[in-house]
Amino acid sequence: MPDMKTQKFEEYENIDRQIKELKKQKKALGEELAAQLNREKIDNYETDGGKFYLSMRPTYEYSEALQNLEADVKVKKKEEVESGVAIVKENKTTLSFRGKKQT
Repeated sequence: MPDMKTQKFEEYENIDRQIKELKKQKKALGEELAAQLNREKIDNYETDGGKFYLSMRPTYEYSEALQNLEADVKVKKKEEVESGVAIVKENKTTLSFRGKKQT
């Protein structure tokens, strides 16, 4: 690898750690606020920054037949890639980072 200053990489790692921690905090706080809105039977709450409201988003469990079809499509896609039938639509270069497990 070319001689690169590690400062920018370390900065990226630090930001990545901060984002993960903030996402955890946001999730916990969101659950707490949703419970509070439910308890107080409040539909929405407005602040200077915006409006908070509860929304319901269903999740579905599909039939075994459809799950099998989805699995078949996944296999077929892989086969087309491996055989060269599928063509590359676009190649994007992105930076990936996998942090070490914190102990």
